[in-house]
Amino acid sequence: MARQPMIVLIGGLDPMTRVGMATLLRESDVRVVDAPQEAGTAAGRLRPDAVVLPMSSTPTELGDVRAGAPGAKVVLWAKDESEMQVYDAGAQVPRRIAGSTPAALIDELLTPRMPPREE
Repeated sequence: MARQPMIVLIGGLDPMTRVGMATLLRESDVRVVDAPQEAGTAAGRLRPDAVVLPMSSTPTELGDVRAGAPGAKVVLWAKDESEMQVYDAGAQVPRRIAGSTPAALIDELLTPRMPPREE
C-alpha cells in the first residue's frame, strides 16, 4: 500500500517565500496547502502534518493553529532565514534553530521527532 504524502500547510508567509517554499516541498513529494489567511481554520479542517508560519505570527494565530491541528509540527520561519522556531506536537516551548536555510526546513519537516524518553 502506498504511503500517503505528508501535508504541509503554509500560512501567512510573503508571496515570494510561499512560492519558493512550496516548490521545494513539492520536489520532496510533500502535498502543500497554501493558506495565506486564516491558517488556524485551515489547520482545523485539513489536519496537516506540519504548518509553517511567519516568525511574526501573533500568539493568538499560533494558538489557533496548534488547537486546530494538535498533532502537527509548527515551524515559525524568519523572513531573513536567520532562525526558525519549531514546536513539536504537544511541546510548550519551541526548539530554536539558528541560521536556517530552506534545506534545513525541509530536513526538519521530513524528519520525525521522537518524544523524549521518561527516565
